[in-house]
Amino acid sequence: MKRLLTVLVLSSLLTSLMALSIKDIQYTEDASGDSPYKDQIVTVSGEVTAEPYAFDGKTFFIQDSIGMWSGIMVYHSAIPADLLIAEGDWVTVTGKVKEYSGVTEITDISALTIDQTGVFSIKPIDVTTAEVATGGANAEACEGVLVRVKDVDITSEMTSYGEWNVSDGSGDLMVDDKAK
Repeated sequence: MKRLLTVLVLSSLLTSLMALSIKDIQYTEDASGDSPYKDQIVTVSGEVTAEPYAFDGKTFFIQDSIGMWSGIMVYHSAIPADLLIAEGDWVTVTGKVKEYSGVTEITDISALTIDQTGVFSIKPIDVTTAEVATGGANAEACEGVLVRVKDVDITSEMTSYGEWNVSDGSGDLMVDDKAK
């Protein structure tokens, strides 16, 4: 029993030290959408696709490739003032994988470095409004991913929460003005 416990602790420690792809963290077949790394410490690298200054100064998004399952939200309650994270920067983050309001995020950040600036290699993937809307066929796979929908019409008025619907003809997609 003692040997098994040592192996489990060592395995958990190694998982927290080795860098994973974002797909490793995001990909799931679980109906809940929860990450297989939920509540574990991970290290991941990616290009900043939405910078903290566009949100609340604490939230940003990174992607490590182009395509589904390649993006994730990072929440850091105390980004150092001298660490100017910008869109296009390649960063490495170590933190805990959490599920918050149905979104997988990396939080409780213990390490954050800017590895390279001005990369700008991530391009959006084209999707339909129906496939990325809540409950859509690719909603979970596109969580945190830079996407583009084309030829949309606004199909509802803006709510008091700054949300409205758009559609490309395949179905409504709610968008909001959270990013400033």
